[in-house]
Amino acid sequence: MKIIKFMYNNFFDDAATVITSSGVDTEFPLTNLQHPWWTKANHTLGHDDQWWKWDIGAVNGAFGIDAIAMRWNNFYTDANSVVSLFAHDTDLGDDPAVWLAHGDALKVPLTYGVDYNSKMLAYYWDIAQVYRWWLLSVDDPNNALGYLYLGRPFGGQYFSPTVNFENAYSIKYVDPSRKRYSYGGQLSVTKLKTFRGMKYMWGEGNPLSAADMIIFRSIFEDYLGQSTPYFLCRDSDDKLNTTDYVENINDWEMPNIQFDQFYGLTIEVKESQ
Repeated sequence: MKIIKFMYNNFFDDAATVITSSGVDTEFPLTNLQHPWWTKANHTLGHDDQWWKWDIGAVNGAFGIDAIAMRWNNFYTDANSVVSLFAHDTDLGDDPAVWLAHGDALKVPLTYGVDYNSKMLAYYWDIAQVYRWWLLSVDDPNNALGYLYLGRPFGGQYFSPTVNFENAYSIKYVDPSRKRYSYGGQLSVTKLKTFRGMKYMWGEGNPLSAADMIIFRSIFEDYLGQSTPYFLCRDSDDKLNTTDYVENINDWEMPNIQFDQFYGLTIEVKESQ
């Protein structure tokens, strides 16, 4: 089991990032790819040989990307579907075959998980991949909808603390449906979709270092807070089944455990709806 990853700095979301694609349904534009509601997707005009391309700029390209995650999509219909991610330091054009054939291009096949997140695409690197141009290619010849959709993807940087959360982390299954009773005792229900809540803790047995605390504080204050959904992976050895798109429920409190050297932290999140 690998240490938890927090995907906090999304270069695909940056205002300077330029996004293009093979074709766009104008009712579901490319700007939806930067919308925090992951179900507010971009739609293509077809399902064969479709692609999206991100120019993340020279500055972010120099920092590099070490995490890719995509939750809301309809890419894999059957065994004939092919999803690939490419990257290069120059723009290789709009034909995925050129990217595939180019000897210096980064090439990553993407597949789904099989567990709870059966529509999750994710890939992580231990060393940041320093490329400016990123292209996602999808060929789904038997897609019954006749088009592809993609919600807000992540392409950017993650943070892992020096120690992992306590083994006794918790997952809560929540039904937000509303029940009401009339004066006569009759029940009416507003049925809503269930979701999961998760709690990750660091305490006296596995405290965070002062350096970890400084980075966590920056992530919360400068990037996420309680209003920005983000991807979180609790075990990248099983990345497709343990990556979630979440939002913080509470503020992050970091109690001092020992002489300003070690700190505790409890992070409660819920699946973003």
